[in-house]
Amino acid sequence: MNLGRCLLVSSLSLVLPLAGCTGFHSLPPPDYADLPDDGVLRLVFDERGDPWPLAHDAAAAAEAVIPGDLDKSRSFRLARRLEASGAPYDRAAILDAAAARLGKGGGRVVVLINGFNNSYGSFRSKYAGVRQWLAAQGAPADTRYVEVYWDALHRAGGKVAYPVALFPRARGNAERAGACGLRDLLVRLPAGTEVTLVAHSLGSQVALSTVADPPPGRDSIVCDGRPVPATPASQLGDLRLTAFAPALGAGQLEDSTGEFPATLLARVSRFVIAWDPNDPVITKRRYGVNLPDTLGGDTRLGGNEAFVRAVEDKAGAAGAERFQPLRFEQKSHELTRYLADIPRAACVLWAGKVLPERPAGCTLMR
Repeated sequence: MNLGRCLLVSSLSLVLPLAGCTGFHSLPPPDYADLPDDGVLRLVFDERGDPWPLAHDAAAAAEAVIPGDLDKSRSFRLARRLEASGAPYDRAAILDAAAARLGKGGGRVVVLINGFNNSYGSFRSKYAGVRQWLAAQGAPADTRYVEVYWDALHRAGGKVAYPVALFPRARGNAERAGACGLRDLLVRLPAGTEVTLVAHSLGSQVALSTVADPPPGRDSIVCDGRPVPATPASQLGDLRLTAFAPALGAGQLEDSTGEFPATLLARVSRFVIAWDPNDPVITKRRYGVNLPDTLGGDTRLGGNEAFVRAVEDKAGAAGAERFQPLRFEQKSHELTRYLADIPRAACVLWAGKVLPERPAGCTLMR
């Protein structure tokens, strides 16, 4: 990006934290495979949707190919770097091992997917907080958790700004983490496994790309020369998608004619969203400045009432009554703030079958 453009878009970062002149890859730390797992499956994907190894020796080989001077904006493709170094990379074996870790028994599989601008460390701490919140709300003890660490292009503690230009690249990483990565795990689970994806912000793109192909007429997703895996819904049991402040728009939910395709959510039992017209990030309204909520990337599903209602109407007309929105009222994009509204947040996650008890006053269905 040239300096003039960078300065222009950096000025927007005062009102638009969604987007920066550069971003750091969300890479795992040294010895990540040896960290306590707390009974949780942690799956790290590179920008192409390839999983990092789970076993110690293979993980050490993967860490060894990270350049010490890795440019923040340079592509980092794990498989290619391992192959170039002569180290083996067995993608299928990694995913087989990940599926085996989840086991054949136990309760529902709950997949946690946070959004844009997260390092491995921030992902991990946020996921721990969500699991603690769910436990406090009565989530079953046999719930099997998966934490997804995708290449979310983080700011390294605010060391860089975020211009609009970076958001499309992050969305592409999210699409591949879902369609090329997480799908490949879910199709390995035993038939009938029940799964809920719990996503926040651009993590909703990972989740949607996991369960559905792009609408007709939209750009297809390319998995580095491999065929895109089939969507996992046909072999799973009950499959649900819950999204807080979903950073999704027309390009993800409507075909090229503006219609909501009935096939988009054909095999999803519920698609439940928590949206908020006062979310300053998703609506791009900050410090009294109102920017178009399509600027840099369409995020209208998370906060634009007219768009949410239009999607609800179109989904219903297409026979997809599974789409259920619930309005929140706050002034923050942080997931912790959404979860602080316990009655509404618990209602969303009850409809997603993550929580067993219906909260008083919950208007959603499941």
